Amino acid sequence: MSRTEIMTLRDSKSAADLECLARSSNYSDEEIWEVLSLVGVCAHKYGSSSIRIEGYLKSLAELFGYRAQVESFPDRLQIALTRIDNGWQKSDFFQVAGDVELHKLSLIGDVVTKLEKGRVSPAAAVRHLKAIDTMQPEWDSHLVLFGYVAVAFGLPGIIGGNWLDTLFASMLSTLIFFIVQSSSRWNVRLQPWMPLVSTFSVGLLTAVVSTWLPAINSVIVIVSATAIILPGYSISLGVSELAATRWRSGWVNLSMGMLCMTKMVIGAWASLNLVYPSIALSVSPYSVPSVNEYWFVILFPILMVGLNVVFQVSRRDFLWVTLVAVIAFAVYLMGGKLSGTHLGALLGSLIAVLLAGEWSTRTGRPSSVIMVPVVVMLVSGTIGFRGLINITDGDVTLGLEQFSQTFTVALSILFGLWMGHRLRKPLMTL
Repeated sequence: MSRTEIMTLRDSKSAADLECLARSSNYSDEEIWEVLSLVGVCAHKYGSSSIRIEGYLKSLAELFGYRAQVESFPDRLQIALTRIDNGWQKSDFFQVAGDVELHKLSLIGDVVTKLEKGRVSPAAAVRHLKAIDTMQPEWDSHLVLFGYVAVAFGLPGIIGGNWLDTLFASMLSTLIFFIVQSSSRWNVRLQPWMPLVSTFSVGLLTAVVSTWLPAINSVIVIVSATAIILPGYSISLGVSELAATRWRSGWVNLSMGMLCMTKMVIGAWASLNLVYPSIALSVSPYSVPSVNEYWFVILFPILMVGLNVVFQVSRRDFLWVTLVAVIAFAVYLMGGKLSGTHLGALLGSLIAVLLAGEWSTRTGRPSSVIMVPVVVMLVSGTIGFRGLINITDGDVTLGLEQFSQTFTVALSILFGLWMGHRLRKPLMTL
């Protein structure tokens, strides 16, 4: 369609419609299809949520005069594209496998922002996206190992552990790093058992060492050493998708998270009972004072630095992600002291989404870059793990209370995110 033909529609089309038609006239349908599908696949691979991917691709398609039907699942992406003015159609689905790499997600945000503003063509955007996909990770394996250790060092004191738990969990986290790294080379049938192998290995070493150091809290050590693979985020994501009536994807995320946590609990329970079949797992035989809360000022930033490295947060975003997380955690603690964990989770997620929205508006980069680490920090995967341990240990009442808290806290976080979006309409980003 020529510019002259477009202008003849002025009386029947809005300015936005005319702009879409003008944009689509400059590029072929296949170019638009390729860039939209590649944006979706890359965003899925690098950590953007299903709800964000679907909403953003639909918005981007409309910008070029197309209507998109998008369905995002944990392991695949389905896209159907229809050109509004002439009915051209194409649909396909893509198998997607990847890991959270927020640096690459941030770079994708830069590319699509330029695409939206007309600074790059769809063909050039595709070249940029393919180049991003082949880039090396922002942080190499040695620094990712440091990230595992930093998370395991920062977490025990925050969840009630002592300094012995902190030091031992940090050492055992190196074992988890090598198990996770090597699992990609395992037989396909063995890969799903990586969570069980991880907690069994850590639990066995913890049980043996506790014969000499009985003050160690075995459950806290195991939770902290394996914190990176805890499925709290997957469970919370599943709950939020179910609340948004995205039944299929929500159920898949929730069931995958629950299956992973069950395997981890079985591994921990089996290893500890192998050495100490008659000792309660949920407490240490000898009491040692927990880490004082004043240390949270140091421990929490260390924890967040570790999470940022593991999630491949870029250097330019590192400080902002850490700062928003620290503020959200401080609000979480204050809310918890006022009226319990649920108020803390609601207020923490509320302030996080407001700050992330402001950051995204100013930088044009995806708010997921900030929200993924913050939500992982807020979710209660550790509580759910300890709840299942207590159930296997015979304390069913306490165990069910702790386990159910995983879901109620997830709902509190969801409500906080909803309130934040109501108070400040977010920029549509990945």
